[in-house]
Amino acid sequence: MKRKFLLMALAAFCFVKNAASQDTITVMQYNLLNYGNITYYCPADTNKASDKNNWIRTIVNYVNPTVFTVNEMNYQAKFHDSLLNNALNVNGINYYRKAPSTNIAGSGLINLLYYDSRKVECVGRYVAQSFLRDATVYKMMYKSPDLADGDTIYFYCILVHLKAGDESYDTDNPEQRDSMAVGVMRWIDGFDRTHDKNVMIMGDFNVYTSDEPA
Repeated sequence: MKRKFLLMALAAFCFVKNAASQDTITVMQYNLLNYGNITYYCPADTNKASDKNNWIRTIVNYVNPTVFTVNEMNYQAKFHDSLLNNALNVNGINYYRKAPSTNIAGSGLINLLYYDSRKVECVGRYVAQSFLRDATVYKMMYKSPDLADGDTIYFYCILVHLKAGDESYDTDNPEQRDSMAVGVMRWIDGFDRTHDKNVMIMGDFNVYTSDEPA
């Protein structure tokens, strides 16, 4: 199995609650490399979901992400639950939830979002594009202390997993990545976000050079 199994991006940003205080939201993204999916390069003896659960559990316990997004998750719900129940909601923790998945593209691997339900809620789900793999969009709501008065902040997490492989492997790969990226950007341009302008695009872009059209 590839040793680069986990590709992580981490971001933290602050929401102002009132003039005297603020809250920090931490977002973490991973490529899980065929979680629950057995291939010739990720065979059963080196690609156990239980092993990955143990590693993710250690990292999540350290980072405490508010939003945890993943690529290369098996499309079957039992694997979605496996990560939730064996890596996130463990050791007395019970507040992580999983957002609904999408798979219009019919891929064997999908994107997924997990979140700390004490701080945020998933209130919307869309698909920005579905060429080869879905680019899944989650609308998240911050649970402000003033939520009862309608005071909150919304933000979007756009999960992408662009086509892998450079031109030496398949000359169509850069063009396919470009098509997927263009589909996402068109969705962003066309979606009415008059009051919801906080957008994060995350995932595995698989871009090999800065000259790629994507």
